[in-house]
Amino acid sequence: LSHVAAASLPLVALTSLQTLQHGHVTAGSKVLIIGGSSGCGYTGVMLAVAMGARVTATCSGRNVAFVQSLGAERVVDYTSQDWSEELKGAGFDCVVDMIGPGGGEEHTVPRAVACMATAGRFISITTGDDEGAFEGTIAKRRHTDPQISVYE
Repeated sequence: LSHVAAASLPLVALTSLQTLQHGHVTAGSKVLIIGGSSGCGYTGVMLAVAMGARVTATCSGRNVAFVQSLGAERVVDYTSQDWSEELKGAGFDCVVDMIGPGGGEEHTVPRAVACMATAGRFISITTGDDEGAFEGTIAKRRHTDPQISVYE
């Protein structure tokens, strides 16, 4: 790795680890990582797998084999499938958004609701673009730091 690439890796890995910790991910947890081939996404996949979680991830078709090689049990190509429809009713304990609106994933919070377990958590490393997405549910948004938002 170049010095620049090596210098960025600790922050990427720490951000991924914090999202999984805020999601209370443990062995056996069902985790969905939106943006599984992004920097924080692929480190999140590897960390979640190492924690013993059952990981599903989204990425473009050209990265499916790469994300599978990291240990994801299932990978959804968002360019050919709507991940929210494909994974509806899956009951994820934790959904982590590593992309958000800046990466082209609009309205991930309301799209994730149908994929989550009743007591599931939605974690985002992006700014909250879906402030009212959980209105009418028991979920509450809490900010844990300037970089990560948690809905539970």
